[in-house]
Amino acid sequence: MLEQSLDIDFDILYSDIAPIDLLLQRVGRLHRHVRTRPAGLIKPKLVVNYGKEDDDESEFGKANEGIYGRYLLMKTDYYLPDQLNIPGDISRLVQLVYDDEVDPEIDGLEEAKKQMDDNLLLERKKAHVFLLDKPKASKDLLGWLGHAATGTDTDEQKAQAAVRDIQPTLEVILLRRTEQGVGLLDGRLLSDCRDSQVAEQVIRLPHGVTYDVDKAIKNLELSTRSQFPEWADSKWLKGELAVVLDENYQASLGEYQLTYSRQYGLSYSKEEDHG
Repeated sequence: MLEQSLDIDFDILYSDIAPIDLLLQRVGRLHRHVRTRPAGLIKPKLVVNYGKEDDDESEFGKANEGIYGRYLLMKTDYYLPDQLNIPGDISRLVQLVYDDEVDPEIDGLEEAKKQMDDNLLLERKKAHVFLLDKPKASKDLLGWLGHAATGTDTDEQKAQAAVRDIQPTLEVILLRRTEQGVGLLDGRLLSDCRDSQVAEQVIRLPHGVTYDVDKAIKNLELSTRSQFPEWADSKWLKGELAVVLDENYQASLGEYQLTYSRQYGLSYSKEEDHG
């Protein structure tokens, strides 16, 4: 959807339903310039699509509710008038929709609000892992900075996985072991590479193999420490997790087998599927 920082002009606008402030922002692209309009579009027109498919049990479409939440969409639908007066209606409508102290009597709205509150609480908990402690008293700046580095590398991996709004996944350095030794996927051995070059070989593991993030981190951390103990002294590689493929570009991770292909990237399957 085209929204911000665009000086474009439409006669008619089709939009999926969204919270009222976003809809009003999009309406600002209607009749933006003075020009001759088609006969049937002398007045600007907004058509709101609810995004609901035939087999979709949601009221506003699974995608719309997944992005914005049901609560704000229900209130937007309730307060959105058949005719808008811009800019006069903007402040009033936005306040009506976002004032959660006074809600209209709509079936299911109370449940939708609870779901929104629960989601907000979860987001706050996820963001809490990145909160800084209050600075401790120190005589100089260097002393104060010494208190800034809290937690462990493992905690940071967990935090990065948890704070994302999508399914939690992990980033690892993908390497390959051959008869010549361990190296990058392009054939260069680690002994011939700078640590900064090794650190660039990052790939995100599929969620399917890291659904238990704590267990995946523990297994990868033990494996990485045993294979590359020298990484603990590297500013580029300290705390990184590694997956080492064999000559056939395969590796085991828990109950899954990973396979890398230059054409398809990283894929996975259950170990039992391979007999």
